[in-house]
Parts: sequence; C-alpha cells; structure tokens
Amino acid sequence: MPEKTKNLYFSKTPLRRLMKQAGAGPVSEDAIQSLITQLEKRGREITQVAIKIADHAGRKTVTANDIALAMDYVEQHGKK
Repeated sequence: MPEKTKNLYFSKTPLRRLMKQAGAGPVSEDAIQSLITQLEKRGREITQVAIKIADHAGRKTVTANDIALAMDYVEQHGKK
C-alpha cells in the first residue's frame, strides 16, 4: 500500500478526472495516491537530469528542451 503523505504538488480531483478520461471506472484513493507518488518521483528524476543538461550547456536556467531531453533519457536509461 502506498505511504500516506501530504500531496504537496498534485490535487486528487484533477488526477481522478484524468484517470477517468483515460478510461478508468471507479478510482480508489489508494490508486490516486499511488499515481501522485509516482508522478512526484518521476518529476524529481526528470528535473535532476534536466539540471545536469542545462549545466552541461553552461546555463543555470532549465528549459522546456532540457525537460524533453531529460524525459527521453530517463525513459531509456533510468536516472543517472
């Protein structure tokens, strides 16, 4: 069972709506919390890689392109 934590970044109602739009029927609180936990974890991983990409390019500002590249990298290789 996912750990119970305060949702700092995501609200349950929009995520429940997103899950229903994706085709889910009734959605349990545990399912929503699990999705929140995974989104936060993946968001941190992608951001950490994007920061490395921006730093390598000599920038302090993370751009949308850095995020896109980081998403591709994390998807293919996992966080490094």
